[in-house]
Amino acid sequence: MMIGKKSTNSEKQAKKRGSLRTRLIVMVILITMLTSIFSGAVAVLDSTKVANNDAKEYICLTGEQNAEEINAQLSRVEQSVDTLYDIVVRELDDPEQFRTSKEYVDAYTSRIEGILEDFGNNTEGALTCYIRYNPEFTEPTSGLFFSRNDSDSAFEHLTPTDFSIYEEDDLEHVGWYYIPVQNKAPLWMDPYENSNIGVYMISYVIPIYIDDVSYGIVGMDIDFSVLQDLVEKDSIYDSGYSFLTNSSDSVLIHPDLDMNTSLADMDDSGIKKLLKYMDNEDNDSLLDYTYDGEEKVAYATTLNNGMKLVLAAPKTEA
Repeated sequence: MMIGKKSTNSEKQAKKRGSLRTRLIVMVILITMLTSIFSGAVAVLDSTKVANNDAKEYICLTGEQNAEEINAQLSRVEQSVDTLYDIVVRELDDPEQFRTSKEYVDAYTSRIEGILEDFGNNTEGALTCYIRYNPEFTEPTSGLFFSRNDSDSAFEHLTPTDFSIYEEDDLEHVGWYYIPVQNKAPLWMDPYENSNIGVYMISYVIPIYIDDVSYGIVGMDIDFSVLQDLVEKDSIYDSGYSFLTNSSDSVLIHPDLDMNTSLADMDDSGIKKLLKYMDNEDNDSLLDYTYDGEEKVAYATTLNNGMKLVLAAPKTEA
């Protein structure tokens, strides 16, 4: 009888030890699983953070490089017209004679004619180059105007626009003259279509002031496709794209929106969010927004001439 009782106690103790061992094993397994899950979650979060930072750096860097390339093109035009302006002012050595003597004006025009044409020939994308005189004390067609259909053509010397047949507020026909004069500072004007050759142009114009008296303007019209090509080639990821607006947030180049579309007039919460972001000239982060039902990220920068360049891509691709 004693032997049977001892055997029963031994079995109970063995079962107890087995149960304890099982619980320990289960606990170890659970701890291992929890540790793995926690480590995996941390790794996913870390990798997501790294991926987001990489995407941010890539998009911002690409946007900055795109802006630098466009600014370089704008700068070459500005330097050309700025240098031409310096020569034009230097050659105008007797402002009083210029205001009162037709002979002086004619001689002055002859001196700068070849210079003006040379600058046009040596400025990338230039379709016109011109110097126009103040019609208040010169003839209404005074000045010089050279034009060509494309960059491979030779410049033609054409008769300048007759100021006498247009009012000063007729911006469609003579705004290119009076707007810079009123601005009293160098000015990039918005693109417009030259209906004679069916080409969009963008103008850089400098008003000529000596002792606060207006003597006219000097400027060039550049083929807008030069800028358009630079913007449209600046894509990112599979379907990302760049677009360009003027300083007033009207579309100049966009894959989906027509030229002169005002972003400010669009009733879209994502666009309104984007506009607020675009107004910040020192962006150092990306914008998350939704446009046309798709989540996007964007980087925006203001170009040297006040235009705004935006690089946008679907968030899933970024």
